[in-house]
Amino acid sequence: MHILLILFKLVRLLKLVGGRHSIRATIVGKKGSRLANKGKYQEAIACFDQALGLEPNNAPFYYARGLAYFYLKRFDRALQDYDDAIRLNSNETDFYYNRGTAHRELKQFQDAIGDFDHVIRLGSRNPDVYFSRGNSYFELGQHERALQDYDNAIHLYLYRGKVYMELKRVEAAIRDFDQAIRLNSRSADAYWARGNAYFKLGQHERAIQDFDQAIQLNPGNADFYNNRGRAYKALKQGDHAQQDFDVAKKLRVSGATSTP
Repeated sequence: MHILLILFKLVRLLKLVGGRHSIRATIVGKKGSRLANKGKYQEAIACFDQALGLEPNNAPFYYARGLAYFYLKRFDRALQDYDDAIRLNSNETDFYYNRGTAHRELKQFQDAIGDFDHVIRLGSRNPDVYFSRGNSYFELGQHERALQDYDNAIHLYLYRGKVYMELKRVEAAIRDFDQAIRLNSRSADAYWARGNAYFKLGQHERAIQDFDQAIQLNPGNADFYNNRGRAYKALKQGDHAQQDFDVAKKLRVSGATSTP
């Protein structure tokens, strides 16, 4: 199960929620964040308890403590904190998403879907939300609705991965392309996109493997051959490279499709 858990980004959340926060509460909350990032969840919870004693209406502290409880697999307790965070700030998508993941762990799939619905209504285009909602529909036997969400997730993983590539965050792009391929192992575009990412990292053999898959699934795309040729050329396999460049040229002359 793929879970997106935004890990204790208290500084960002405090800015989002606004209002005055005592210096002491913020210091203790940040300490809890550091402990949680080291996997010391029980100690982190003690810090968040202390921070909430100082700032009892602080939504991010409830949220952060809920995440710590989640990682300790105390899902009922995590839900209580997510409820309090949402009561105090009903516009933060992370709060709903992570409450949905807790509902899923407790096999409360309809409640999970309700939270994922709310995330989407708030304008989120995060593919993980659609993927998680699709999993919940699947568990309820609503397979057509699950498929719709998986289709949306595939599209969004590919789109977000391409954005990561533009931002030169290649490893993050590969993770998204991996997810797209897990959801649809016959997506030629996903293999092509991941192959380009591996090429960017200088992992030319892995790039060729992905271009092979893309070509097998869609042998009429000139770009697939061209990029595989570039990978062969980088490996100084000139004969293979030229063969691919020749095929790409013929396909373009014949008016075959290319990847945008």
